[in-house]
Amino acid sequence: MKLNESYNIINNKEDFLRFIDNLLIDIKENEAEWENITLPDFLVAIKAYIEDKELQLDDWKKLAELFMAARVYE
Repeated sequence: MKLNESYNIINNKEDFLRFIDNLLIDIKENEAEWENITLPDFLVAIKAYIEDKELQLDDWKKLAELFMAARVYE
């Protein structure tokens, strides 16, 4: 499944995990197409996108929890 296809069908946890898998595949196969390939660049881009868009999430703290956990989770 292609990255855009997996993005368009996210409705639950399993869909989101499949999307993450496809992100990992995509950066390996298409790194030249990625603007932000380092973690610092990726995080800056996420921040900029959130600032620029009318993004609405049900639980911002849960999103922060994902980032905090990823720092140390093995």
